[in-house]
Amino acid sequence: MRLLIILSIALIANQSVHAQYYYNNILRIRQLQTQLKDYKSNGVKQITMISFDDRGEKMEDFSSTIQFLQQYKTWRSATTSWEGTSITQHQFNEAGQLIQTMDSSLNTKQITQYFYEGELLKRMQLKSYSRGQLSLESIQNYEYAGNTPSRLTVTQKGYDTLFVEFVKDEEGKIVEEKIRKGKVLHQTYYYYYNVQQQLTDIVRHHARSNQLLPDFVFEYQPNGRLASMLVTTDDKRDYQLWKYAYNEKGLKISDVCTGKQNRLIGKVEYQYK
Repeated sequence: MRLLIILSIALIANQSVHAQYYYNNILRIRQLQTQLKDYKSNGVKQITMISFDDRGEKMEDFSSTIQFLQQYKTWRSATTSWEGTSITQHQFNEAGQLIQTMDSSLNTKQITQYFYEGELLKRMQLKSYSRGQLSLESIQNYEYAGNTPSRLTVTQKGYDTLFVEFVKDEEGKIVEEKIRKGKVLHQTYYYYYNVQQQLTDIVRHHARSNQLLPDFVFEYQPNGRLASMLVTTDDKRDYQLWKYAYNEKGLKISDVCTGKQNRLIGKVEYQYK
């Protein structure tokens, strides 16, 4: 558990087990592309992450680095632990758009390709391999009303097709994401914003408590940078709170993750070259 938490902090890869297609596939891609611009403008070639466990002790058997190659068209993350090495590699086009992500470990590989019309993400194709054999293939097709996503169709062999409707408010912000299997409403996510139009909460109905509860809660610094992110566990009995610190250039220098009663889960410090 300790390693999994550190990995999700260090690689910024934590995701809910639920869909949240707008957050995971639209907003997070935009965030990744913005991060790439920041690293490029600051001349960052390599990031080394130093990880600490729940006792505050440095994890000597764990290492993680990010390299920017091919004039920032390749973002390569490598993480090594006693369990082996995993690689995540993002590829970007000339416009700085994410066009492919490849995740690989000892026996598994996942390749996601992204296709655009202008600045709009129109299609995603995901293929997963286990021991060299194709184990999963999924295709996502987006429709837009202007520049705002309106519908998404998710097809995957052996599973029901998912139909996702994105509902926007009068200001054009996505406020609801309705996921249907056939004609049956499977799940609805609600997106909330502050007066600065920043996303603050992603909420869904929790069956056990029969009420709306958050999956994510975001807070921001006055300059607009993300100050913290709270992620709840699926049963809503616990949470992980990430707090972020930055240097004068706006580059992150640390992530600190705590649980209930301010219990330390892990910490990551960043070094730049």
